[in-house]
Amino acid sequence: MKIFITDNINLGIDGFETLPVVQGSIMLGKIPRNGCEFILIKNCLDKIKDDVLQEIVSKMRKDGELSISGHDIKSINRQFYTRQIDKKQFMDLVLDKKNLYSSDEIVNKLKELKLTIVSSTLEGTDYDIKAIRASK
Repeated sequence: MKIFITDNINLGIDGFETLPVVQGSIMLGKIPRNGCEFILIKNCLDKIKDDVLQEIVSKMRKDGELSISGHDIKSINRQFYTRQIDKKQFMDLVLDKKNLYSSDEIVNKLKELKLTIVSSTLEGTDYDIKAIRASK
């Protein structure tokens, strides 16, 4: 099973079951534990009210892959402080968020959950993290 978590209910990917973020939450209950070979979270982790990473990771099977992209709050703050972005751009990036994450924070949480980080990149304010649940 492949899962695509997005805040755009009109967006989908062939071969993936789309789970939209609605009013700050996602419905993971129907996804079986250890049932997902691939989970893609596209620019919406910060729009979910609760810290759901542990629940999301529980849905991954051994050798399953996780890909998370989003906006890094530390980079956003740095760019605002150094005037690389103005107040309007700053507000556009943080206003509708339920949580604010840095890429370091997500990487550390995934490591705590026993995932292996394959890559973690940061370009401007955007991060992209790829991890696997290694089989033992």
